[in-house]
Amino acid sequence: MANLTQQYARFQATHPRTRRRVNGVDWEYIAAGAGADALLLLPGAPGRAEMAFEYILAFERGQRVLAVSYPAAARTMAQLAAGLAAILAAEGIGQAVVLGGSYSGWVAQALVRRQPGCVAALILSDTGVAQPARARPTRRLLRLLPLLPLPILRALLWAGTFAYVREITFERAFWRRTFHAFIRTLTRADCMGRLRCLLDFDLHYRCNPGDGARWPGRVLILESDADPLVSATERAALRACYPQAQVHTFAGSGHAGSLAHRAEYIAAIAAFLRGA
Repeated sequence: MANLTQQYARFQATHPRTRRRVNGVDWEYIAAGAGADALLLLPGAPGRAEMAFEYILAFERGQRVLAVSYPAAARTMAQLAAGLAAILAAEGIGQAVVLGGSYSGWVAQALVRRQPGCVAALILSDTGVAQPARARPTRRLLRLLPLLPLPILRALLWAGTFAYVREITFERAFWRRTFHAFIRTLTRADCMGRLRCLLDFDLHYRCNPGDGARWPGRVLILESDADPLVSATERAALRACYPQAQVHTFAGSGHAGSLAHRAEYIAAIAAFLRGA
C-alpha cells in the first residue's frame, strides 16, 4: 500500500483546482467524483482544499465531492456563505451535505443560517459555538498582525500547530512537512481574513439552546472528549444548540482526531451519509 507521500503526489496530479470569481472574490476548489449526491468539504484554519485529500479519496467513489480553499479577501461569514452557495450552483448542485471541522465548523454553521436551502445535512467536527467574549482578543490580534514580519508570523503559526501535529502518530513526518508547506503559503491577508470572519461569527451568530433545531435537516456532531481547543462546556453548548443531532464522541482523542483517527471518522461519516 502506498504511503501518504505517494498518495498525496498522485492526488495532486489527478485532482486539478478550479478557479471561480464570485462577487469580485477569487475562489479555488477541487471537484471530484460523480453522482446525484454531493459532499462539500470545508477546510480547517489554513483554508486549503488539499488538506482534505484523504477524505476526498474516501468519498469520491460514490458521490460528487467539492473541497474549497478560503479566499483571503473574504471578511465576513456572509461573504463565505455566498461564495460557497455560488460554487454549488455553478457546479449544478442544488444541495450538499456540508462537513465543517474546527474553524470550518463555524463557517458551516454560518452557511446553514445564511444559505439553508443549499445544505442537505450538516456535519460538525471538533468545533464549537460562537463566543462573544472571544471578540476582544481577536480584535487585539487584528491590530497586531500588520506589525509582525511575515517570517515571525509564520513561525508563530507553526508553533501553534505543533501540539496538533504531535497528536498524529501515523505518518507524522508527512503531516509535519505538509503543515510546514501550507503555512509557508499563507499570507498576512489570509490570516487577517480568517480572523475577521471569526470575529464576525462571534459577534453575529449566536448559538442558543435549540437554535439549530429551527433548520429541519439532519445533523451529525463528531467530538473528542480530550480536545484541548474545544472545552467540555463548549461541546455541551454545541449539542444543546442542535438537540436533533446524532453525536459521536471519540474517547481519548484530541483536536487532531480527524487526521489521527481518520479511519474512525470516515466510518462515522459514511454511516451518517447512508442514513444509519
